[in-house]
Amino acid sequence: EDYWQEEGVPQPSFHHFVVAQAEVNAPNAVTRAQLRLPDGREIPLGLDEEGLMCEAFSEYAFAADLERILPEGDCALTLETARDGVRSLELAMDGDALPTAPRLLDLGSMQMIDQAQPFSIAWASFSEGGGEDVIIVEILDDQGDTVMETGSDGVPELPGTATSCEIPAGMLSPGRDYEGVVRFVKLLKSDATSYPGVQVYSVMATSTRFPMRTAGEPMRPVLSIQPAPAGAFRVRVTGEPGRAYVLEITDALRPELPEMSFVFWYEAVAEGGWFELTEYDLSANPRRFYRVREATP
Repeated sequence: EDYWQEEGVPQPSFHHFVVAQAEVNAPNAVTRAQLRLPDGREIPLGLDEEGLMCEAFSEYAFAADLERILPEGDCALTLETARDGVRSLELAMDGDALPTAPRLLDLGSMQMIDQAQPFSIAWASFSEGGGEDVIIVEILDDQGDTVMETGSDGVPELPGTATSCEIPAGMLSPGRDYEGVVRFVKLLKSDATSYPGVQVYSVMATSTRFPMRTAGEPMRPVLSIQPAPAGAFRVRVTGEPGRAYVLEITDALRPELPEMSFVFWYEAVAEGGWFELTEYDLSANPRRFYRVREATP
């Protein structure tokens, strides 16, 4: 269940969802997967192209719709495997175990963050949380990409008893809008014995999203010409590390319709702060004009 908080109390976002997911440790080790619901209905889990993930996902605006589709009780995850036959794993569902919404503290300090210094995100305690439960903190940029998540990016995992998370200096960029997420995850059941080598969990989770902004001015992209092989032309975009940019290209400017001039484009992420485009065989179009802009989500 999702909430949004800009002031003192989280507000419902009318977004409820259920995910059934099985991560496979070898390609195509699982050939078919399905989830049997407490009322006997069976839901197939789709297998991704790499054969490493089986997943079913449904989302609803109202909790009542989700509860009608997914009644409480025990579920069974059935895996048809390439080497171990058919395995069945029990999962628990309990709507009463849904955590209360995380409530962020001192949101005002999140609107002018000095990204060059460490800072903390704090919340009221997870009242239903214990040592086996988990709190996940995630930060997304204004292009919708995750720039930080606890348990990775040098930020430790958080137990259900945590009430804050320190964000390292330099994790964010100056002058940018971000969206923070704090997610309370309640463990209902864990099973590591029914299928040796495979561990399954059933959890209930509630998230609160909130706005964040860093102080300063954002880094603007810069175009530069780089050395290229004979007969080729190479242009470099230098920008904010990890940000996606669109390089627009034309062989003729049209002053009367400037936005219609650039009919070719190349989108890439400035991994490490830059990327390059090399064009070959330009004899038919000896003139080239380039401009760069930030990609939109």
